[in-house]
Amino acid sequence: MRLLLIVLSSFLALMESSCCGSGGEVSALVSGKEWVPEFVKGTEKAAKPESGVFINFGKDGKMNGMSGENLFGGSYSISPKGEFKTDKVYSTRRAGPFMEYESEFLKNLSSAKTLRVSDDGKLEFLSDKNEVLMEMVEKGNN
Repeated sequence: MRLLLIVLSSFLALMESSCCGSGGEVSALVSGKEWVPEFVKGTEKAAKPESGVFINFGKDGKMNGMSGENLFGGSYSISPKGEFKTDKVYSTRRAGPFMEYESEFLKNLSSAKTLRVSDDGKLEFLSDKNEVLMEMVEKGNN
């Protein structure tokens, strides 16, 4: 019976760590890379920048990027279960034609509760209801 519990516990731990949604794996897959958005919820009618929008997740827990009109940065963390948190997010304050897009981008970034890497390699930012807020691809793979 004890051996069965050990085997079962090991199996469950292996299953949890092998899932794309595990924080350790997601963190390793996203950090040190630059990601560009393919989908940002709420921007369907907004003027979209042709290029230049990106986010970079540093291996040191810092993030930075361009959100449309402005540069932004801050800290982030990903738990072993894929839970995502941002902290001390800041942005420059330039105005321009992409303000609506930028507002939605930053709102979705701050609202995301979970990060997941899909089977096709897209980085998904999920709400607390598992709704996809943003989808990004690694720069160079878009």
